[in-house]
Amino acid sequence: MRPSDDDEKPPAALWRLPAAGGEAHRIAELPGGITACAPRRNAPVVAVAGPILPSAQSIDDDRRLRTARKDNKVTAILHRGYPVRHWDSDLGPDETHVFRLGQDGVLTDVAPRPGPALGEPNFSVSPDGSFAIATWRVAAPAAALRSVLMRIDLRTGERTVIADDPLADLENPAISPDGTAVAFTRESLSTPQQAPRITFCHMEFTAGPWTQVADGWDRWPASVTWTHDGAALLVTADQNGPLPDLRSPTRR
Repeated sequence: MRPSDDDEKPPAALWRLPAAGGEAHRIAELPGGITACAPRRNAPVVAVAGPILPSAQSIDDDRRLRTARKDNKVTAILHRGYPVRHWDSDLGPDETHVFRLGQDGVLTDVAPRPGPALGEPNFSVSPDGSFAIATWRVAAPAAALRSVLMRIDLRTGERTVIADDPLADLENPAISPDGTAVAFTRESLSTPQQAPRITFCHMEFTAGPWTQVADGWDRWPASVTWTHDGAALLVTADQNGPLPDLRSPTRR
């Protein structure tokens, strides 16, 4: 992603750079910018994420509403729920949506009316481009939010929770090269008596519940991905300061 060059403060757009060399060209844009993308090798579609105003009925309507806000110098944000800030920035007034980008270049919203569920985009696309696994925030006790893993059908928009743990946040999903499993991180919820613990997990879609990998490992994994053959997981984790890549075989 990189900014376009036709506006004073352009939002980030999605660009494609030919592997064989040559100039990059823009393939998709949203009025509020594209904040994340999840391409897969040889997949017929790409999933992207970007903000849409809650009252917008389409991408064109979002563009119209943003222009009206800018022309009328409107900067107010109406908060209807929690959270309202992230670090040092106010959240809103828009919400993060996930879009399917087809080979025809058309963006289709596959996660309409998400509210705060998507937050900072974190998702992975299956090898055939038929579905994505996304971190999805749901309500927790005491006005808190926690993360589950949501399967989003990129053709129909149908959503299904595939992994849920009331005692932890499930994040950083990575679908296996053959599309039969997902790896992800699990961060236990902290309490006044116990600090959180981060582990990485593995789940086969047709084999029941997920399992923790290297359960006794004393590191906090920050991200998970797969080797090209799907035989092992590559994990980044802090180790005496640096953030090296570590390898773990998958459990089949």
